[in-house]
Amino acid sequence: MEVDDFETLYERAAERVDTEARRAYFWGRLRDFHDFMFRCGAPDVDLRELDGWVSTGAVKVSANLVTENEFQRFKEGLNAETDRDAGTMVFLAGMLAYRAGLRRRETQMLRIQDIHPGPEPFLLIRPSRLASLKSNSSKRRIPLRPLLPVDELAALMAFYERKKEQVGSELGLLFADPSAPWTPISYSRLIDPVTALFAAVAGQVGVAFRFHHLRHSFANWIFIALLVMDEPDLLEGRPPFLDSQLLATERRQLLRECFFPMIAGEVPFPDRRHLYQVAALMGHLSPTTTCQSYFHLLDWLSGRYLDLALGHRFQGLGAPDLGRICGLSGSMPYKGRYRDLASSPSGFMRHYIGVHGRTCEAKTAALRAPEKLPSLSELIKPTLPKPALMVTLLRRHFSGAKLEKLEQTFAVSAKAIEAAARAYRRMYAKQSVQTQKLHFDLPHPPRTKKEQREYFRILEHVSEAAAKPDNRLALSALAEALIQRTGPRTGRIYFGTEGREVASILKGVLLLGVAATELTLVVRRPPAELGMDPDYVSSAINLAHSLGVSTGAEVLTWETREMKGPLLRLDVRDSQPLRSEVGQHWEGRVRGLNHAAAWIRFVENLAPVTWGAPQETAGCAGST
Repeated sequence: MEVDDFETLYERAAERVDTEARRAYFWGRLRDFHDFMFRCGAPDVDLRELDGWVSTGAVKVSANLVTENEFQRFKEGLNAETDRDAGTMVFLAGMLAYRAGLRRRETQMLRIQDIHPGPEPFLLIRPSRLASLKSNSSKRRIPLRPLLPVDELAALMAFYERKKEQVGSELGLLFADPSAPWTPISYSRLIDPVTALFAAVAGQVGVAFRFHHLRHSFANWIFIALLVMDEPDLLEGRPPFLDSQLLATERRQLLRECFFPMIAGEVPFPDRRHLYQVAALMGHLSPTTTCQSYFHLLDWLSGRYLDLALGHRFQGLGAPDLGRICGLSGSMPYKGRYRDLASSPSGFMRHYIGVHGRTCEAKTAALRAPEKLPSLSELIKPTLPKPALMVTLLRRHFSGAKLEKLEQTFAVSAKAIEAAARAYRRMYAKQSVQTQKLHFDLPHPPRTKKEQREYFRILEHVSEAAAKPDNRLALSALAEALIQRTGPRTGRIYFGTEGREVASILKGVLLLGVAATELTLVVRRPPAELGMDPDYVSSAINLAHSLGVSTGAEVLTWETREMKGPLLRLDVRDSQPLRSEVGQHWEGRVRGLNHAAAWIRFVENLAPVTWGAPQETAGCAGST
């Protein structure tokens, strides 16, 4: 199952949960379930991006609405970028989510041929060989002329034409490097900069900003625009947060021409067709999901419709009649604020409630002075993929998935996947130096909780250590030693002749969270050389003592191979105090070390901007 399959399954299951309390419990248990599935090789899913998601914390719904002013600041921040191609892609990704309601996966997997130019250009969201859709209702046709401002539509079409020229056809992804037109750009280059820039624009006030909030904003603004199209009085005295280009008069006219053209003489009136139209644009099967998870201004809309109803019902009543309805004295309607509101029945009564009843004062945040927005180079920060993703990719690759398909689906280099696969085979599928085993276990976490705790602890340490460039040389040396050693379950690391890379390998093991007290540096000497240590052995022993690593000695006897001098070996022990308990913890430790080595080889072969030049598999350490 792919990401879209899991998302569809979880959203449909959530629709069957009836109460708010049960929904919060459901999403909490679903998180636990998918954590287990992820450890078994399933792709990761961000539940917060799903329709109907409810938190178990104080904030029940993650809701942020982006105003037109905030979007223009986002736009201006990217217009100043010197890297025009990168800035244009990030801008178009945010624009399509805000103006057309695209999900982040739909944005990433948008194809060149999904854009249809012409007098009435439109966007076609449909399944492809790279990504399915959540449901049949997710397939939709989105008109661009009524939704996008003229300049933004022109920018999209110019980018579309430029991509066609670069690729030489319409076959390829809209957001992809020209050298690999079917490999999607990773979230760290396309989606994360949008989120980070909007977070900077909003100042991180309230709920943390997420890319999905752009889609929420589109749903609210298009719904209000369709209602105002038939009921313009809704915008009378509108609050400042109702800020969207869709609410402009000429834009509302375009919406009518596109969605609800009228016959001459027909009287417009709002009805439920507006709600169904918004659900269709969002790709929802029914308006239930749209109302339950996306509309955040229903309270304001209800209040406005009540005001209009009151105004219509009490039309023609003067100040004395309104005063009698409110129970005021005969003279009070002619005094102060009541006198000023005599022509507005709803305003008159709201003032009465404000004076005599309990009201909730609207809370407004103080306007901050506009700050300088971060540059795109500061926003695009390549991050190393998590080790769990590598485990997922290896399981799928060894189960028959092609590297090209994995590259296109997960936006990860096929070269990196193949490098990790070679490392894993070298550790687990080696029959001999020249022959591989026909069958070997697929990578997966250990089974027991104690083993899993140690396994994930080591993977967390390697991920944190690799984020610091100063640690990467040591991690590469350790990975080579682990991959080349004899036996994946021995916990022994053998150094080559003259003990090369001892310092780097010791540092690498410590970076993976193994305590120095759980390591032993063993010096193996031929019988004829007992007590005689060359300089590299003495240096290694001194280094081990300075790090708190114990040392030991063994007699080295080989019957068929010539012994050329002392050799070094690093023994990794279990952290359990009793040897009888080793089975409860040992498998998690050695499997964590092995998978960490494969992951290091995996990230070494990603783009050079992420890690650096890949390390050659030269003899820094090896098997004996």
